[in-house]
Amino acid sequence: FNRSGLVLSSRPVDALAVLDLTESGLSGGVVLQEEGQRIGSVRGSITGLPRQGLLVTRLEQGRLNAQLDYDGLAQALWRLTGIETIDLTGAIGVDASIRGSLNRPRLAGAIEGRGLQLSAPMSGTEISDLEASARLTGTMLRLTRLAGKTAGGGSITGSGTVDFGNLRAPSFDIKASAKRAQLINAAGLRAA
Repeated sequence: FNRSGLVLSSRPVDALAVLDLTESGLSGGVVLQEEGQRIGSVRGSITGLPRQGLLVTRLEQGRLNAQLDYDGLAQALWRLTGIETIDLTGAIGVDASIRGSLNRPRLAGAIEGRGLQLSAPMSGTEISDLEASARLTGTMLRLTRLAGKTAGGGSITGSGTVDFGNLRAPSFDIKASAKRAQLINAAGLRAA
């Protein structure tokens, strides 16, 4: 699969999936490959499905137990989000488990990004050598480290949280500090 938008296109990622749906549950696994190399996997199950109702509703109410691991390029995942005003490239690793239900997921694990590059072409924002570390706990992603460099020797650091308690509208609380950082450089506008 891949995604192409007006500005960005993701690189193709092959997803090899095996799923088993029964009256009482769903189980399966997916292996992600890029150019023939394994870059990640998802395996899990949803058990204890109610006997009545639409399949989607029954899956939302079942008991979720899943694991995700990914060690590949951030852009392969980021560009699938459809956010084209910001691009994220570089190496990222994810090791996570998800318990609870699809409606109320409970997260555990870690995300590490190394040598990342964040670009926002409309504002001219370029942050390089970006390092990011995050912990997944309960419904929260806790960004424990964020550090990167901007043009002219500037730097940016930050931390914060993303609460996925409401999957339809996650809440963000991100704090950042910039030192001599050129954050806007577009159409004659500059800001540091």
